[in-house]
Amino acid sequence: MLSTIFDKYNKFLLKLIPEKLDALEKLPFSCNISYNEKTFSLLPTTSEEIKKILDRVKNKISSGDDGILSFIVKLCSDDIKDILFYIVNNSFKYGIFPDQLKLALIKPIHKKGDSRQMENYLPISLLPSLSKVFEMAILDRLLKFINDCKLLSDTQHGFLKGKSTQTAIYKFTETLIHLIEEGKWAMGLFLDLTKAYDCLFREYILNKLEIMGVRNRALCWFESYLSGRQQRVALSKQGVEVKSTIETSEIGVPQGSVLGPILFILFLNDVNDCT
Repeated sequence: MLSTIFDKYNKFLLKLIPEKLDALEKLPFSCNISYNEKTFSLLPTTSEEIKKILDRVKNKISSGDDGILSFIVKLCSDDIKDILFYIVNNSFKYGIFPDQLKLALIKPIHKKGDSRQMENYLPISLLPSLSKVFEMAILDRLLKFINDCKLLSDTQHGFLKGKSTQTAIYKFTETLIHLIEEGKWAMGLFLDLTKAYDCLFREYILNKLEIMGVRNRALCWFESYLSGRQQRVALSKQGVEVKSTIETSEIGVPQGSVLGPILFILFLNDVNDCT
């Protein structure tokens, strides 16, 4: 009975965004990003770097569908770093993200209202612990490339070192005061992006990455990373875990991932230039 309910909830999650997007006007891809002549390279990693990445992985008692806890991975770091070093480098070499690491385990948490209504549950996404090793290695290289090429807008404050909601509020307030002192009109437009990660078109993300300089094998890696994402819903009751069947997600970036936030801000990076 529970597995049937979870199957329905899983399909509900996967259909929610596509159904809303189908009601919107279809527009061709366009952006305000200047073409970057420099090209991002997937430089190989080392076992020492993998060890440092494993040390950075957060200790959590939760796990993805594979059941491997992150703190167990960290405890075994000395024993697995050379194996992971070989696998990650092959992933970079061939531009392929392992399919076994694309499955998200969704845990529904009741957040408000009638507990019998599916929309009143918050889906918590749990990814395999080892997927974060691949993502963190890519993220370190991507952030360095982005900073070296100065690709990010100064108006971007999310998920960046040294920036936060506080710096965003300060910049906004400073701009308002400056305009008021000049006797000009000032206006603020605030948008609440519900299910923002789930709404991103993967094709458009890849288009923008290519313009920014992520090309060739690196672009193939991101295409592999975003494609074929799967998910299933699970919940433990009286010591028994009940799971839904596995379904494929066709839109959005992975919730709970390391790369999700940076892909999100890169996707929105040129919004401030829209007029």
